Amino acid sequence: MTKVFLQESLPCQISEFPCKYLGVPLSPHKLTKAQAMSIVERVADRLPSWKADLLTKAGRVILVQYVLTSMLIYILLALELPPSVLEAIGKIRRAFLWKGRKDVKGGHCMLAWPKVIRLVFLGGLGISDLQKLGWALKLRWLWLQKTEPEKAWSFFPIQAQHQVQSFFAMAVKTVIGNGKTLVFGQMAGCLTKA
Repeated sequence: MTKVFLQESLPCQISEFPCKYLGVPLSPHKLTKAQAMSIVERVADRLPSWKADLLTKAGRVILVQYVLTSMLIYILLALELPPSVLEAIGKIRRAFLWKGRKDVKGGHCMLAWPKVIRLVFLGGLGISDLQKLGWALKLRWLWLQKTEPEKAWSFFPIQAQHQVQSFFAMAVKTVIGNGKTLVFGQMAGCLTKA
């Protein structure tokens, strides 16, 4: 009944979950590895167009950081990808960095990946850690919910990982003032914007 009403009211296609919207796989539940594999394939499909044999390792570092990693920013902003998917993308980035291919054996890696993803001034190559990048991008939603309460979406509950909520609580100072814009939450010491 509702589906027929929507189809008559809105001139759009109705599809079932999981579906894609603007290239992002959407689902009312957490994405499974199988549902998120299209993201991994899209990253892997980017490699054949590059002539890796003609690139220096410094050139590969730039391509890994500014192309392969930046391809994921929009998706990491919206979704929490399964750890196995982040690991699969990490393997592709490592393989391209060290050998210019989609996959390599461990013996080809010149430096352990945790050292590679350190900041440059800490001795790393400055390549982003995908999990931490995802956390940082999700902090934005908590910040916007707090600073822009007049937005239409601000009353929706934001699903953020425990680490993201902890980072936000440590980084943001809340001043109560006259108390008109704050309410005390269910847990002791928890302040949320009204």
